[in-house]
This record gives sequence, structure tokens and C-alpha cells, in this order.
Amino acid sequence: MEDAYKAYLQTSDIWSKDISGNGTTLEETVKDQAMETLHEMYTLQAHMKDYNVELTDADKKAVKEAAQKFMDSNSTEAIKEMGATEDIVEEILTLYTVRDKMKDAIEADVDTKVSDDEANMRAYTMIKIATNGHTDENYQFVNYTDDEVAAIKKTASEMADELKEDGATLESVAKAHDYETTTGTYDADNDTLGDDVKKALDDLKEGETSGLIETDDAEYFVRIDSDTDKDATEKNRQSIIDQRKDDLYKKVLSGWQKDDGWKVVKKALAKIEFSNSLTQQDPNASTESEEHRIMLKDNIVLIGMPGVGKSTVGVILAKVLGYQFVDADLVIQEQEGRLLREIIAQDGTDGFIEVENRVNASIEAHHAIIATGAALYMAKKPWNTLQRSVRSCIWKYHMLLWRNALLI
Repeated sequence: MEDAYKAYLQTSDIWSKDISGNGTTLEETVKDQAMETLHEMYTLQAHMKDYNVELTDADKKAVKEAAQKFMDSNSTEAIKEMGATEDIVEEILTLYTVRDKMKDAIEADVDTKVSDDEANMRAYTMIKIATNGHTDENYQFVNYTDDEVAAIKKTASEMADELKEDGATLESVAKAHDYETTTGTYDADNDTLGDDVKKALDDLKEGETSGLIETDDAEYFVRIDSDTDKDATEKNRQSIIDQRKDDLYKKVLSGWQKDDGWKVVKKALAKIEFSNSLTQQDPNASTESEEHRIMLKDNIVLIGMPGVGKSTVGVILAKVLGYQFVDADLVIQEQEGRLLREIIAQDGTDGFIEVENRVNASIEAHHAIIATGAALYMAKKPWNTLQRSVRSCIWKYHMLLWRNALLI
């Protein structure tokens, strides 16, 4: 798979490649993220007394047991490759535990009352008729000619007339002209629909259909299906609360960090060098079907603790390689119908790890970048399922960065 990386990215050194196109190499991206995480962790640790946060004996015991489990679950070769020690793993887990407790304490001050009007989500159906261009069979965008635009607008006008007829619906008219309808929800603060479309929706009552809406890039017809979509409204209510919590957390953290004197020693950080040493499981060790093994080997699995950069790097790799991106945390939330922190609060850490392991073990994908949950490297069953994919170096280098940062 390392050869595949080189072929796809057209480089013999993926870590020196600017795969995001922003002038930053993959190595620099991972280093920057690790340093930002360190800054966040130590800042929160330094301000524990501000929120009366402390680690209990049970917390310390859990950290020590988890660190020991991590060391026992990895081979001597893997530990050496990561540059890990039990003390460093304990330090990392301690800092993450502190972060979780501090985040909860800070966010406890958030106003969780959201009015029905603020949370309300209206449901709609839409026909969108693009007038600027289309994507061809090679996935390239092609602009319409003036004649094509004129023909499309004529069709849209005909559709507008047809919608005035008794019994006509968006669905029937769209089908008659080889267009599709889409559905969605929106709230009062929506800024993605476009001003003209949103105004048209706002002016409609439940069950009403608009006339032709003309914009620079497309023509639309919309219908309000429900003044209040209950499920979407409740999700939006929680989303508003989550955003308030996130805003407060970032505000408090940035206030502490503003003049804290934190400084990254660039010369020391530069001494840490990355290399293309992706490791692959021996294919002869597989007891599964050859077809399943080959399917799994088409994936790239990213492992590591929260904040290591799995999702950030995963999205970039998926874009460059043309793979799909699978975030196990999002899969967990979708399958459980709960946020991660809600699962932890309701089921405890052990219960969350059990859920995470079950989801990791159930993931089956083809040509995918899979960002797993943090429990993966501590659990054999889901790891045995996924390890036949090529493993990412992300955790290895993150551990290396932590080790060197702790020694600086």
C-alpha cells in the first residue's frame, strides 16, 4: 500500500507532500495539531482549580490500568516503533481525562434553554434546475451554451404553468421533465439555501407551492411540507445547545491562552522526522475468506487518541485518493442515536468502549479511509477485523511528538 500512496500522490515521501494544497506538508500538519493539542491539555490542567476539578483515585486507577492495557496489547516491536513508554501513555491519558472533566465543568455554565421558535425546523420539497452548467461523464463541470440556457428556462416556464393545473405536484411535474425532487429542512438562521429561495419558503404556508424562483445559477420550485418537523427541530435544539457549549469552551480556553507565554521550540520540533514506514499484516495470517481479506486491504485505517488528527488527515487522504471517508465516531452516534458524551454519561467508560468496539468490528467498507475510535488499539476483536488493512503512521508519530514534547 505504501507503493499505492506513492503512485496516487506522485511522491516517494508522503509526509513532505502538500496534499491539502495550502502550502503545508502532511508532516507539518500533524506536528501542528499535536502541539495545539498539547497546548490545550496543559492549559486546562493549569486551570483545574478555577473550576474545582480534580482527578479522583478512581480516575487515576483507570488511567494506570488503561496505560498498562495499552502496553500489554501492543507487541514490543510496535511499542518501539511508536516510541511509547508506560509513563508517557499515563501522562497522555491523564491529560485527556482532565480535558474531559474541564470541558464538562466549563460547559455546565451554558444556558440550555432554546425557544421553540429558535429551534423550529420547517420541512420542504424542492426542484432545482441548474442553468449555469452540468457535470459530464468525466466529472468535469461544463458550462451551458446560451442556447442550452434558453431551452432550460423555457422548460422551467412550462413546468410553472403545469404546476398551476389541478392535481399537479412537484413530484409529478419533475418526473414528466426528467428532473428530481429533493427534500430538506431549514431554520430561521439558514444561510445555505440562498436569499431568494429562503424568502420564497418563508412566504409559504404548510402545503403551499411556490411559483418559479429565478436565480443567477438555477431556477427553483419549492413547497412547504410541514411548518414544524419535530425530529429535525429537536436535533436542531440540541445542535444549538452544543454550539453554545463549544463557543463558551473556546472562549474560556482562548482567554487563558492569550497571554500564557506558551512557546513551541521549533528547533526541537524540527528534530522529529517522519518516514514512510507503513506496516502491513502478513496476508498468510488471515483466517477469513480471500475475497474479504482483499476487500479490507483496499482500506486505510487510522488509529490513535482523540486530537491526533485522524479525521483531518483522513478527509484529506480520502479526497486525494478518491476514497470514501468513514468516521467511526459519527457511525457510533448514528447507530446509538446519542452523542458520544451522552453514551459515556449513561453507560460509563466501559459501556462506551463496548459500544465503540462493536461498531469498529462491524465496519465493512471498500476503498475507504476509516478513522476509528480511540479504543481500537486496546481491543483485540475489532482490531483483528481491521488490521488487515494498511495501518496509518499517525499514532506512531503522534506518540513520538508527545514523547519529545514531554522531554523538552
